[in-house]
Amino acid sequence: MAMQLRPRTLAGGFGAFFLVMAFGTWYFTSSLTTPWYGPDLSRWVYMAYLVAGTILLAASGAVAVLRSQFLDRRIIELNEQIEALGGVGSLSLGRDDALPPPLPEEPVRDHVDRDIDDLLESLSEMETTVVQAAEAGEPDAPAGSPAAVAEASPAVAASRDLITKRERARRMRNAVPRYLAGPAIGGILVMAVAGAMLPGSDGMLQSYYNLNTALILGIGYSWAGLGAYFAATVYALLKQR
Repeated sequence: MAMQLRPRTLAGGFGAFFLVMAFGTWYFTSSLTTPWYGPDLSRWVYMAYLVAGTILLAASGAVAVLRSQFLDRRIIELNEQIEALGGVGSLSLGRDDALPPPLPEEPVRDHVDRDIDDLLESLSEMETTVVQAAEAGEPDAPAGSPAAVAEASPAVAASRDLITKRERARRMRNAVPRYLAGPAIGGILVMAVAGAMLPGSDGMLQSYYNLNTALILGIGYSWAGLGAYFAATVYALLKQR
C-alpha cells in the first residue's frame, strides 16, 4: 500500500527545501560587489512575484472550497441513505451485527444523525431481548429465528458500511484546511515580501543590492518548490482515505 501524504510530511519536506534555498542564495549573494538588478528590473520582478503569490493564494482557496463542497455533498448523500435504511429489516439482529460505537471525533451532531443513532441503538437493544427470549424457548419470539436474522443482516451491514463511510468523509472534510494551509501561507509570504520591497526598488534596494539579489533569486528558485508543493497537496487531497 502506498504511503499517504500527510500535511506535516509535506510541510516538513518542502519547508526544508525553502530553508536550503534561502541560505544558499544569501551565501551566494553576500560576496557581490555590484548590483545585479537595476531599479526598473527590480520593480517588474517584484510586481510579477506579487501577482504570482496572489494567484497561488487564490488557487489554494479555490481548491479548499471545491473539495469541501464535494465532501459536504457526499456526507449529505450518505445521511440520506442511512436514513432510508434506518427502518429496513427485522427487529432482531445477529450478535455479530452489533453496530460499532460512534466515533468520538464529532462531539456535535445534527438532529438527523442523532435520530439515526437512536434508532440503531434501539434495534440493538431489541435484538438482545428477542434473542434472549428465543434462547429461553418462549413461543412469542419468532423474530429471533436464524431465517429472520439472516434476512436482517444485509440491511444492518449496509447501514454499518454507510456510517463508516460517513465518518471517513467527515474526517476528510475536517482535514482540508490543514492540507492547503501550507501553499496558502507560501503565497502570502511571497506577496508580503514583494509588496514590502516594491516601493524600495529605486532607493533602498539599490544601496542594499545584496539583499535585493538574494530576495529575487531566492523567490525565483523557490517557485519550483511552491508549484510542486501545491501539486503534491492537491494529489494528497484526492488520494486521501
